Amino acid sequence: MLSGRFVYFWYEHKRVVPRGFVRLMGKLGELTDAGIQILVSPGNHDMWMTDYFEKELNIQLHRKPLELVVSFEQSATHTFLITHGDGLGPGDYQYKLLKKIFESSIARWAFGRLHPNFALWLGQSWAQHNWQKH
Repeated sequence: MLSGRFVYFWYEHKRVVPRGFVRLMGKLGELTDAGIQILVSPGNHDMWMTDYFEKELNIQLHRKPLELVVSFEQSATHTFLITHGDGLGPGDYQYKLLKKIFESSIARWAFGRLHPNFALWLGQSWAQHNWQKH
């Protein structure tokens, strides 16, 4: 399971891998090619992941909470609930509204019309501002 934020912002343009991520994507591909299973639970900074990770890197995306049962030696089994967590549970209505807007096909389409240089600068600036604010 890939845990923690490894990108401040991710948007999948059809023909562009953002500068600074090519080596990371290559290493993730090497790991999955070696048979290591990688699971990703997209969060608020990478909710615009579509199919790049699955098709190009053989990484499973889990947008909803994932219950993972792991068996260890000596018959011990443990159940883990894996999720990003933002927007789950009561409250945080401002984020939940913003998430609905960002996840809409109209917002994704409109953002995709921006030039990648501007779009990635805008997304990364917004994400960094929110991270510093909280």
